[in-house]
Amino acid sequence: AALRGKHISCSTQETSCFLRIRDLYAHYKWTDIISHPAVIFIPYQVSTMFFFELYRTNTPIFVPSLKLLTTWVKQHGIMWERVYGMPARQDHDHWDAEPDSPNSNDDGLEYWLSHC
Repeated sequence: AALRGKHISCSTQETSCFLRIRDLYAHYKWTDIISHPAVIFIPYQVSTMFFFELYRTNTPIFVPSLKLLTTWVKQHGIMWERVYGMPARQDHDHWDAEPDSPNSNDDGLEYWLSHC
């Protein structure tokens, strides 16, 4: 039988499969996580405690490249918590004066993500 999640597929014939943690475990323990050979980490924020905890377990972590992450932010809205007040916020006049603002998804996005 195949396990299925949103955009995820895994069958017993495959040697590797990709599942979201929340689709695999209702409530996980760290012994569950470290039993996997590696983790693909797609962040919802530039700094998450889970990443640091995972790093400390010495589990191999695969992350998107800066270019791919920037593309996903612009095209799919991942890392929506990166900007304070998202999705709705009130604009302020001084934000227009900020070159390469970290509060936007324009050309400054890659610059700021490269420092995370």
